[in-house]
Amino acid sequence: MGKNRLHLSLLLKPISNSTPTVEVNKSKDGILLHDGECRRLHELQFMRRVALGLLVLMGVIFVIASIYIGQYHWLGYVRAFSEAAMVGALADWFAVTALFRHPLGSLTIPRTKIKLYIPHTNIVEKQKDDIGEGLANFIKNRFLTRQIVEKWLDDIDLAEKASTWLKNEQHARELSRILCRALRAVIDNDNGELEAFVSRNFRGTLDRMNVSTLIARLLKRLVSDNHTKVLIEKLIDVGLAYFDEHREQWRKGVKERARFFTKNVQGLVFDKMAREVRNTLRNARHNQQFRQQFDERINQLISKFEDDVEMKEGIESSKQKFLNDPSVAKAFDSLGVELKRHMVQRLTETQDSDPPLAKDIAKLLDRLGDMLAEEPFTRQMVNERLRAAIPSFVEESGDTLSSIISKTVKGWNGRQTSDRIELYIGKDLQFIRINGTIVGGLVGLTIYIVSHMFF
Repeated sequence: MGKNRLHLSLLLKPISNSTPTVEVNKSKDGILLHDGECRRLHELQFMRRVALGLLVLMGVIFVIASIYIGQYHWLGYVRAFSEAAMVGALADWFAVTALFRHPLGSLTIPRTKIKLYIPHTNIVEKQKDDIGEGLANFIKNRFLTRQIVEKWLDDIDLAEKASTWLKNEQHARELSRILCRALRAVIDNDNGELEAFVSRNFRGTLDRMNVSTLIARLLKRLVSDNHTKVLIEKLIDVGLAYFDEHREQWRKGVKERARFFTKNVQGLVFDKMAREVRNTLRNARHNQQFRQQFDERINQLISKFEDDVEMKEGIESSKQKFLNDPSVAKAFDSLGVELKRHMVQRLTETQDSDPPLAKDIAKLLDRLGDMLAEEPFTRQMVNERLRAAIPSFVEESGDTLSSIISKTVKGWNGRQTSDRIELYIGKDLQFIRINGTIVGGLVGLTIYIVSHMFF
């Protein structure tokens, strides 16, 4: 059926009028209905015809019974039933219709623009804001409480469900594509703001950065976590590898500078020097005193970075010279452009393939699903964190979420809101009219029988 723009005020006329018809309307009052809502509309129309047909049937029966009651006295029972049934049908039609509109329309006072309506009708449209407020409070107090959320979370293994969902290749692929499309939409509609934001904030971050403090913190971390031992060993390994790689080159250099010695002496001198260098480096690897001295030198350097005002000013001055350099400023300006260009390339999808970034995200999501499935510690940690965070978030966000609901409802068009609510519950409300017709007839028949038996 596709999507149709339908004007519900035409479709949902009072039942006393002619059968509503579907009309295409592109006015501002039009409401876009989807396939499911179109189905609901046809069901509503059908049930309204059934209820109306039952009322008409009772009226026809009442007329026939009234005509022939003189010939057939038992038609008194039939007339009593149909008469009461019409009363019940009309009363329930009024009650149901009054929820969504004025059942009998309005009465305009002559020579004025004043319109008079039956009081307490068209309730949904008039009370729309109160209904929204009540709905918001109901959801907040009955759903968005810590106790309810915690009880719900106790029965659910969120990590397992997330793992199962993420390990589905189609789910991971679809989620990655959605994320990429959302990011691409942001990039395509930024009007140059993204480039300016990246450039401005990157330069601002560097400008606010205290380089001396940062270096001091890095060096402290290096010493406190005992990384100096690993660093020394790596430096020694690099030194030995570099020495062995350039050994012959250095041998030639020694020979050129010691020509007054014989070749044998030159070789012996170099080999002696090489052995001493290698032994010194090897001994430094396990030399506790050397490592202590190395740590002391680093601590002295940390103190300078933290307390030496002259050094800190010098570093800050060098940083500002670097940032104010025209070539650096130009590089900052082009940073956002280059980042955007790179992101566009990574987010571009073809007819036969997803964007490259989507593939990377899908792999990451699949790996995350495997971690949650295969690593009990990770799964337990995720569950504990979520069970601790979600109730607090829901509790803190309850007022915000309820406010969003109430404000959203207040922003709705009253007439369209009433029509749409009727679209969803109107079918069931028509059964009230049908039941009212039948129950009214039965009550009327009972009264008629009792009155003839005892009076």
